[in-house]
Amino acid sequence: MIKNSAMPQQNSPLSIEQLVKQFTKHHSKHRFIRHWSSKAAVAIILQQRQDDVFVLMQKRVERKGDPWSGDMAFPGGKAEKSDKDSWATACRETMEEIGVSLDKAQYLGQLSDMVAVKHQLNGLMLVTPHVCILEGPINCQLNHEVSEVVWIPLSLLMNANQQSIFKKDVGHIKIKFSCYFYGHYKVWGLSLAMLKKLKKIIHKD
Repeated sequence: MIKNSAMPQQNSPLSIEQLVKQFTKHHSKHRFIRHWSSKAAVAIILQQRQDDVFVLMQKRVERKGDPWSGDMAFPGGKAEKSDKDSWATACRETMEEIGVSLDKAQYLGQLSDMVAVKHQLNGLMLVTPHVCILEGPINCQLNHEVSEVVWIPLSLLMNANQQSIFKKDVGHIKIKFSCYFYGHYKVWGLSLAMLKKLKKIIHKD
């Protein structure tokens, strides 16, 4: 299922021109552990829609035993030996998960490396987020890992006043986490951390 939502917003709209301009000043940072850690990459796909920039996010299929079951995420996944580089990983995974080619995307750049816990919770993985612009209609073909694709206004996710808190069971205790709600969709965790890095770039003088 694909959602192109247009919920009421009270946020300062962004433009593609702003993003392109800000990325010309940006220099990503690589973590030292990238030389021996497992690697992954995601694609943060942007598009000008209505009077705002929207970001494509996918909702993971709910599965028993999956610690991120039903979470909102960006298309992406683990690097393979056949991948030319990190961007190639993001492109391949995007095609595999949602059936979208990034061959004609306008590549803006990458965010600094981020450290994540592996799916099996047995180690760390280095994740590189790549930001691009993809114009025109996008027809998604979702695989078994994805239940929905949603376009969310980037200005909402950049507005600190829209940030909320929710509690999640971790072991035998409840821990508070920051999040953003877009309707019933909840953006939090590593995806939210990536968006905060993107926010710093957008608002950098």
